[in-house]
Amino acid sequence: MPFREKVLLEMLKIAGVGMWTYSTETGRLRYIGFADTIHRHDELQYVDPADYLKLMNGEDLQTVTQFMADIHAGRPPQEGIRYKIHGNGEDFYLENHVVTCQPLGNGFYYLKGYVKNITAQVMEANRLCIEKERTEQADRLRSAFLPTSAGSCGDLSTE
Repeated sequence: MPFREKVLLEMLKIAGVGMWTYSTETGRLRYIGFADTIHRHDELQYVDPADYLKLMNGEDLQTVTQFMADIHAGRPPQEGIRYKIHGNGEDFYLENHVVTCQPLGNGFYYLKGYVKNITAQVMEANRLCIEKERTEQADRLRSAFLPTSAGSCGDLSTE
């Protein structure tokens, strides 16, 4: 493997990124990279889109299904999509972006994009949200039990 390819693969691994191509004509999804441990490949691999969809459920499945429908209609989203997949006993939060969409003719398209592992960012955002909720709840409890103004039941002044 040429040096440049080795460097690129190492960068993908460090960044938790995968690169993909997809043809709406053949329905073939090709992937290389390191966005999750389920599809961790340092060589180009074919991934069955139907098997990939089985790794998600609920709203995330709807998000990716709509993403795929837009791709097949030649309308890839201008912004990335975020979703969660589950596999190998782990949950991964991913962000997927289309970089190019080339018409092949007869209503078919060839797309290139990347997927990035954003699990750490999502987990940190969730942790901060929980911490904020706990702080707000503690503030509400404190204000319910502590006097807040002069003349309240805690006022020890004499007349």
